[in-house]
Amino acid sequence: MGGVHGGWYGTLLDSTMSCAVQTMQPAGSGYTTLEFKTNITRAIPVGMEIEAIGTIQHSGRSTGVAEGIIRGVEDGKTYATGLATCLVLKP
Repeated sequence: MGGVHGGWYGTLLDSTMSCAVQTMQPAGSGYTTLEFKTNITRAIPVGMEIEAIGTIQHSGRSTGVAEGIIRGVEDGKTYATGLATCLVLKP
């Protein structure tokens, strides 16, 4: 088929967005994903170098929200976007 299962996009975005939330929490805190949504806008061409970027939208005591994007390094095109809500786990 020559493609990648859509779950791959979700896994990459979930990791990216969750790590973004983690950067805003005190040392020793953890997190778990409560909810995430992935929008795949186009297939990533074979051999395309990509980057995944997570940006914080909200950072609170009990939850964090982040958005993510997968884009091509060479062409700058957006291949997928996502939004995640994480539960912050205090030490």
